[in-house]
Amino acid sequence: MILKLLYVKLTLDKIPEILKFISETFPAVDVVSLNSLIVSEVIKNRGEELIPNRDEIMLSINETLDLARKNDIEALYNYGIFPSA
Repeated sequence: MILKLLYVKLTLDKIPEILKFISETFPAVDVVSLNSLIVSEVIKNRGEELIPNRDEIMLSINETLDLARKNDIEALYNYGIFPSA
């Protein structure tokens, strides 16, 4: 079962906790997909509020990946759509 996580500035510190809760509650989860926002006019207009910078997102991604490894959960992610600087 795949768990899809969306990286938004407002939820960065919660994503590792969400993965932990879901993996403990639903042991069938064996893949986690890390996803950024799809660029749209709404996102562009609220970018400062919604889109994390590289440092912010990398901390959350690293914590999530560490937790996934500890729980034998495969992780899928695409850096191409995350901020590069």
